[in-house]
Amino acid sequence: MAVVGSSDNEQYIWLRCSSCHLTFLFPVTWFDNSIMVRPPREEFDLAAENMRTVVEYSLHKRFNLGQLIYHKRFNDVGQVIAKEQTGDNTRIVVQFKHCGEKILVEGLSPA
Repeated sequence: MAVVGSSDNEQYIWLRCSSCHLTFLFPVTWFDNSIMVRPPREEFDLAAENMRTVVEYSLHKRFNLGQLIYHKRFNDVGQVIAKEQTGDNTRIVVQFKHCGEKILVEGLSPA
């Protein structure tokens, strides 16, 4: 689920399911500080000038927030919208144009 907004008094947050795209209201007190909060994503532009900056995804590469990546298996282009450190690894959240939001791993050392 992605945070898509909050109430005026910030006592509640709106979360949207990445699968069904429904939006739900939850009290902030239900979550601890480990929730991965990010602002609502802006639509990214896949115009020809931006397509030159697309990098092919590999779990061995590192990516920056806002970077456009192409995932060969999904045959889709997406934008990195969040990063989260998990132990020795980093997960990236990518909003793909056609297949929606996916969580991928980055920066793994080759075995």
